[in-house]
Amino acid sequence: ARPPPPARSGARGESRLALVRQRTLSKSENFQRVICKIPNPNFQIPNCRPFGIWVLGFGIFLRLRLFITFEGPEGSGKSTQCHLLAGHLASLGHNVLRVREPGDTEISQQVRQILMDMKNKSMFPATEFLLFSSARAQLVREKIRPHLDGGGIVICDRYYDSSLAYQGYGHGIPLETIRAVTALATDSLAPDLTLLLDIDPE
Repeated sequence: ARPPPPARSGARGESRLALVRQRTLSKSENFQRVICKIPNPNFQIPNCRPFGIWVLGFGIFLRLRLFITFEGPEGSGKSTQCHLLAGHLASLGHNVLRVREPGDTEISQQVRQILMDMKNKSMFPATEFLLFSSARAQLVREKIRPHLDGGGIVICDRYYDSSLAYQGYGHGIPLETIRAVTALATDSLAPDLTLLLDIDPE
């Protein structure tokens, strides 16, 4: 058998958006086929946090700490896939938290209302980016990192790759600025896996 590939190297906060896709997914497909299993001892998950080991009675249980993000254009089915994957992993006994950006905390939700209010037509790209980043900072510290530190799996509908795409490449904010602010907002918390739905909305 071929040996497993080595773990990826790279600085914390490095984007995981550039993924090699085997095929294009249609909106009707779902990620229930993506089964998260405890790997064999020789397998390495790139940049994955260590497995939490819990001893209860005479048994030893492995708890996977994993941060998964979904990216893609509006209408591509990200929310549906997040829901399906979270439900499937929970059915396998994993402690799963599903969140979205921006929102899912009281403060982040207030920021979301500002961002989604179509009356705010005079909002500058820098203002938009900083609002997204502030909502992200609250979500990471209030929900995402505590859940990961507790040995759970987090599935997030959008994360900082959306800011690189929309505010960076879209609105022209320098990518160095995007990365610097994002590192502060996320405390350099990078996903272990990013799933990009690179499909045309139906």
